[in-house]
Amino acid sequence: MLKKCFMIAALSVAISLPAYAAEVKIGVINMHRALNDTDEGKRASEKLNAKLNAEGKNLKVKFDEVKKMEDDLNQQGYMLSEAARAEKQEKLKRAARDFEKLRDDKQKEFIAESKESTERILRKLMDIVRDYAKAEGYVAIFDSSAPAQALTGGVVWADPKADITGKVIDLYNASGAKAPDKQ
Repeated sequence: MLKKCFMIAALSVAISLPAYAAEVKIGVINMHRALNDTDEGKRASEKLNAKLNAEGKNLKVKFDEVKKMEDDLNQQGYMLSEAARAEKQEKLKRAARDFEKLRDDKQKEFIAESKESTERILRKLMDIVRDYAKAEGYVAIFDSSAPAQALTGGVVWADPKADITGKVIDLYNASGAKAPDKQ
């Protein structure tokens, strides 16, 4: 009896699905691609990369200074008095600590700037996706960015015709490619 009820329920759902599915419009977007391929996303990436390269050069100079101090200590250490060696070791420790702090500070600064620009662009992207989905009659838009989402319940496969990424990038760029100010 329970088996018959289950079969009838499953059959009625299966029969009604094609009719309902014809009315449902679902899309996918690769938000990672949309973020990076918008004009503003490209500019933000270029700006961050330029800053990273410049800071990398500055850090290399500081690292080379610390390395030279270490090399000098290793070469001259046995010729120095105990007090002079201890003084050079202390200077080396201080310089190494200062270098590590500078490196860590620059890394945190880079991460914060990257996060801020990503969030700023994503806020506008989300508004554009929402407006586009409403205007085009979509009931849902799923993010297909991370292949690992397949393991956690994300999009496993989607017909390329359902991908709205290119349209959203075009709408974003057409909107002036200026993300809203920080709130």
